[in-house]
Formats: sequence, structure tokens, C-alpha cells
Amino acid sequence: MFAISCYQGYFRIKNKAFKNKEDAQYLNMNAHPEELPQVVRASQAWANDLENIPVFWVLGGICIALNLNTTLIAWTFSVFTIARIAHTITWRIQT
Repeated sequence: MFAISCYQGYFRIKNKAFKNKEDAQYLNMNAHPEELPQVVRASQAWANDLENIPVFWVLGGICIALNLNTTLIAWTFSVFTIARIAHTITWRIQT
């Protein structure tokens, strides 16, 4: 999520395209009527990542509460984390 936020900021700064009036005024420029396509796509990927965090925390809490096998939990959560990172990377390749 941090990398996606940096990606959005990079394109906003590079193109000097800020939709938010306060951000544009801070840099003494006019606000753009629409977001850049890269920023919109990154916002969608960011929201998708954010949807998975509560599930990750709940499942982790259940695993701890049930005192499940720590090796299995570590492997399962590692695979899940790697899959989420791969998902974010493939999102970038598709754009």
C-alpha cells in the first residue's frame, strides 16, 4: 500500500496534476478537474489491498485463539502475503 501511495504521488507531482484544490493551492497551481488514469488505477488497487487487511487480522486472531500449529500458520500467512504482493505487482504490469 505504501508503494502504491508513492506511485500515485509520483504521477501527481510529475504531471503537476492535483484534483484536490488544497493540494494544488499549496503548490500555487490550479486544480485539475479529473484524476490522472494512473492515479485512478492505483486508487482501485489500494482499495483492493485495504479490503484484505480485516480478513487477515480476523483469521490471525482465530488461529491464535484456537492455538493452531504455528508452523502451518506461518507458512499459510506467508503464502497469503506473497500472493497479495504478487497481485499488486501484476496490477502494475497490466496498466
